[in-house]
Amino acid sequence: MRHLLRFSFLAILVVAGACSDQMTAPVVEGPGDAVSASEAFDADFAQAATLEARHLVLFEAGKNTPKGLADEVADLGGAVDLEYARFGFAVVSGLDDAGATALAGLEGVDL
Repeated sequence: MRHLLRFSFLAILVVAGACSDQMTAPVVEGPGDAVSASEAFDADFAQAATLEARHLVLFEAGKNTPKGLADEVADLGGAVDLEYARFGFAVVSGLDDAGATALAGLEGVDL
């Protein structure tokens, strides 16, 4: 009998909760005030839009990183973030479209 009363009580709570018409947005808590999930998404999207572009630079098969790559990239207004000569690629940031096109024309770069 005791189990039947507990089950009935739980069933009533579930039904009462499901009938509630008040909806709340999920809350993301972080440093500072709590914000809704949509506000957090908007903030992340705005931050991502301000990040600078990165380019993946592939080197010709069987060759090492072109000599002076970092200097060439710096002359074009960018920087080499990561260089994996063993695997034949580098990650470059800070280049505009013209800089990326000029980088693609360097000897040893295969894009």
